[in-house]
Amino acid sequence: MPVISFVTPKGGAGKTTTAILVACELAERGRSVIILDADPNQPITDWATKPIAPPAGVKVVSGVDQNNILDSLDDSVTKADWVLIDVEGSANLAANYAIAGSDAVIIPAQKSQTDARQAVRAVKLVRDASKAQRRAEIPHALLFTRTSSIVAGVQRDVVDALSRFPTISVELAERSAYQAIFAYGGDLRSLPARTGGNVAKAIENAGAVTDAITALASAATSARDAA
Repeated sequence: MPVISFVTPKGGAGKTTTAILVACELAERGRSVIILDADPNQPITDWATKPIAPPAGVKVVSGVDQNNILDSLDDSVTKADWVLIDVEGSANLAANYAIAGSDAVIIPAQKSQTDARQAVRAVKLVRDASKAQRRAEIPHALLFTRTSSIVAGVQRDVVDALSRFPTISVELAERSAYQAIFAYGGDLRSLPARTGGNVAKAIENAGAVTDAITALASAATSARDAA
């Protein structure tokens, strides 16, 4: 089954948010998903223990680190349609193992100079992991997150600077509903009515991002199986 890692060294870039949204959208489509929480801060474990439980079909494995990530991954791929890994994007063994075991790696980044620098670091991690395994380059792509319809000149400069790297065609917009799931738990469809914001638009955006990310991973899996 496809394995996707979400990697970035910078906090606040949207790594965990993206992983949760993709997992919940896949569950909405009837797929089973296991998320390995390999971020030392355990943000997905925190989300999963909020008052609203994760959707049926989503299981979170907590406490994943360099000592158990390979065993956790081997076990998970036999039990779910999709395996997602939320991993700290620094140059450590857990990140390297996660990347090496993935069919695709997603690198979330805001359109800022700071995020751009860290995204480049994450790309290098992916490419180094590919070389270490003596395998073709692991499919990867940047995902612009927390975007708005108003684009300043500095944001255009960031996009231009990162244009040499593969990029997901859909951007994850800035939506209050995305932040609300960390307060209440659950997914976009189970948020309390008092949450406010345009939840329908958030669901539409999350679905489009999920389509683009899973298409990348599915293509990589097909290519791997055909090799």
